[in-house]
Parts: sequence; C-alpha cells; structure tokens
Amino acid sequence: MQRRIATKSLFVAAAVCVLGTTLGAAAESPVVLFFFQDGCPDCELVDELLTALALDLPEGAVERHEISEREAGRLFRRLRTAYAVEVATVPMVFIGDQVISGSGRAQEFRLRDVVGRCATLGCPSPLERIAPQGFAWRDTLEVVLVAALLFLLARLQLS
Repeated sequence: MQRRIATKSLFVAAAVCVLGTTLGAAAESPVVLFFFQDGCPDCELVDELLTALALDLPEGAVERHEISEREAGRLFRRLRTAYAVEVATVPMVFIGDQVISGSGRAQEFRLRDVVGRCATLGCPSPLERIAPQGFAWRDTLEVVLVAALLFLLARLQLS
C-alpha cells in the first residue's frame, strides 16, 4: 500500500516538474517581435504605437530588434522564412501568426486588432515557428529525467 502511494507521489511530482518547466518556458516567450532601423521615421511611429499597446500585454512581451545588429538580422531572416515573407523592409512586427509590415493607418488598425486579440485570447510566440539552433541540453535533460522517473515507477510497481 505504501509503495503505491509512493509511486503515485513520484508520478505526480514528475508531472508537476515537466508541466512547470514547459509552462514556465511558454510564459517567458515574447508575444511581439518588432524589427526597426535607427533613424527610420516609420519605425518610430510603430514603436510609439507598440509602447502604448504594450500596456495591455505582460511585461516584456514586446521585443525590439535593431535590424543592423548581427543577431537581429539573423533572427529577422529566419522569421521571414518561417512566415514566408519575401519583403525585407522595416518596420516589421511579428505577432502570433501575423506579420505587419510598414506604417500607416491600415497597419495601425491591424496591429491594434492583433495585439488586442493576443492580449485577451493569447497567441503563440513567433519564435515557436523557427527551429531551434544548436543542441538543446535542457530538453534532453527533461527527457532523461522523465524517463528515469518512469523507470523507477515501473520498478516500484514490479517489486
């Protein structure tokens, strides 16, 4: 009887650990990725709008990337590929499954609409569309820990 309780406790603990790390990682993901270039007047307009709209989003939900920075340029290219965007102009905003390029009334209304929907209903991070680069040690460690816990649970059940 005590082994069953211990087994169930271990299983619940493993599930909480896996779900906790998975949910924690999702919560940290940015919702809005904004690409701009210094000195770009349209970029400044979109930046001001995003600053106002960010009040409805979790803190840190808007990430700003200056396109001339090397890593930002790489990320920009990867996102454009993932979203099948051929144009490489800024300002460009990636949010959920949407890409908003340029500046103007139409883009403002669309951005307000998409941010509002993401704020109320949630939306995936644009980063989820691009494949991770390199080897993900954290993911491997999670799998190994879960496998070890399941192995222990099975051994306890057989004993």
